[in-house]
Amino acid sequence: MSQARKINGSEIVNFITDFAQRQGQIRYRILLHLYGGETLIFADFGRYEQYKKAWARLHEAKNEEMDLLIRR
Repeated sequence: MSQARKINGSEIVNFITDFAQRQGQIRYRILLHLYGGETLIFADFGRYEQYKKAWARLHEAKNEEMDLLIRR
């Protein structure tokens, strides 16, 4: 069963991308650093195009103070 957490874009201090090579492919993991010192894994991507779209949506959510649903 998947759990989800709702945060507001205004809670985000910084976006962090962790690049790693797994099984011969580059993986892109987006981490969110929140006010209060907490760091959450937002998502893990195998394709750059998916990662780039998610990154753009996150910046929009932060700038517009939109709500985000993060699956754990």
